Amino acid sequence: MKRRFNLPRILRVLFDILQAVTFLGGLFQIVLYLVYPQFHITVLRSEPIAYVHLSNPGLVHARSSTGDAAEVELTSLNGSLVVKNAGESAELSSLLRWRFLLCGAPGVIFPIFLFGLLSQLCSKVEQGEIFSVRNTTLVRNLGITILGYQAISIGGSIGYAYMVSRFVHRYVVVEGIQLNVGWYGNHGWFSPSASLIVTGCLVLLLAKVFRQGLELKSENELTV
Repeated sequence: MKRRFNLPRILRVLFDILQAVTFLGGLFQIVLYLVYPQFHITVLRSEPIAYVHLSNPGLVHARSSTGDAAEVELTSLNGSLVVKNAGESAELSSLLRWRFLLCGAPGVIFPIFLFGLLSQLCSKVEQGEIFSVRNTTLVRNLGITILGYQAISIGGSIGYAYMVSRFVHRYVVVEGIQLNVGWYGNHGWFSPSASLIVTGCLVLLLAKVFRQGLELKSENELTV
């Protein structure tokens, strides 16, 4: 007899493994943060703490192929602000800790809930349960989790960007150049994922389909 390929079971096991790995990784980071908080500061020194926009950097001289000199104005420059040595700065250390909490923590917590919900949904499908109140609730919670993650990430990113902006304007000095902290763009913090937002909306729509399927199933059972 041909063996049946049980995709829901395979996916359930996969999501269980991913949830366990993510949970253990997040737990390790929390313990490490509590036992040795300077570790995260050391790691974050090699990463940009801000993406900056340099306004009015001044004039530069360029020479054409004919040998004539001309002045070329640079209207703007973009770059990243990297901490090479935090030293004993309490303000900078606090800023780096907030970066870990506001921008890093949501990225660890979200997959734990997501993989857990997907595992439960696969388990119900594996048992032959499709249109049920439990599955409808699970699908709806999936959509809410995805959209909620985006909302929390955007809120945390905006809050951290505001903190960085205050820090830069108070402590960072660039002679002759106006320095502005970047808030938008692919390399900034405030960059919501359009794909995740669309996915969350589609999952909520799928929950509506499950609800209608459940209602049709109940009507058919009453008719029989």
